[in-house]
Amino acid sequence: MPFSSKAPQIQSIMRASVPFPQRLDAGDGCPICDMSVNVAKDFRDDISRKEFEISRLCQRCQDNVFGIEIPDAETCDAGHLTK
Repeated sequence: MPFSSKAPQIQSIMRASVPFPQRLDAGDGCPICDMSVNVAKDFRDDISRKEFEISRLCQRCQDNVFGIEIPDAETCDAGHLTK
């Protein structure tokens, strides 16, 4: 769901909760770490891509928020999955 389709109250809460709220409107990056996101390449699975549609969080921030550790995951300096 595009951010603009969310209820105004939800938009307000989300904007107040992240350091880079402009990313919510643009839909092209993570509102927590400000990294650009390539939906086709930067997510581990369909569930993570769906979560991006909801929260706009990149894979690394999703992992941090949900407490997931992937010991063998390789990431670039930006935190995007490379493997």
